[in-house]
Amino acid sequence: MNKESTEQGSNTEEPLENSDTPINAEDSEPIAADEPVESDELETDEEEVSAIENEALLQVATLKEELLRQHAEMDNFRKRMAREQADRLKYHHMELIRELLPAIDSLERALAHSQQQEDASSSMIEGIEMVNRMMQESLNKFGVSRIEPQGEPFDPNCHQAVGMVQTDEVPENHVLDVFQVGYYLHDRVVRPAMVRVAEKP
Repeated sequence: MNKESTEQGSNTEEPLENSDTPINAEDSEPIAADEPVESDELETDEEEVSAIENEALLQVATLKEELLRQHAEMDNFRKRMAREQADRLKYHHMELIRELLPAIDSLERALAHSQQQEDASSSMIEGIEMVNRMMQESLNKFGVSRIEPQGEPFDPNCHQAVGMVQTDEVPENHVLDVFQVGYYLHDRVVRPAMVRVAEKP
């Protein structure tokens, strides 16, 4: 009995102090850290950033050009409006002067007729001359001037030819007679002068 007890005691396994299996330092693998970005990926990122920057610069240049264009258009518009306003102020008497010219023509014809009459009183002639002179002075104050091209070269811009005359009195294509004086308002023709033009005999 003692012998069996002894055998049983010798066959009994001793309990392990720690059930965990010990880790061998040589067999353990280190925890992998984040792997570095590959150079190809960095180059791709740089190309994308460069493309974005180029596109942004192009957009800025386009917007700047558009802004300059609009600024130039606005400046031209302001200048054009200023010119038109100045022209309106400068020539706004044009229609009134056109309406007055027939009355002035009649006054001048009456003066010329009275000067040819022997029985016309000098006081009447002086009165007509005074009225005509005052009228011309008033027109001059507003920039109105007469077109009297007697003996001058014919200019279709301010002369209206009503006939051609063969003569040696004046050079060819020069004004021989003035039937009706013309008028300027500053540098614009209110009415062209009606003339006869000389031509070679």
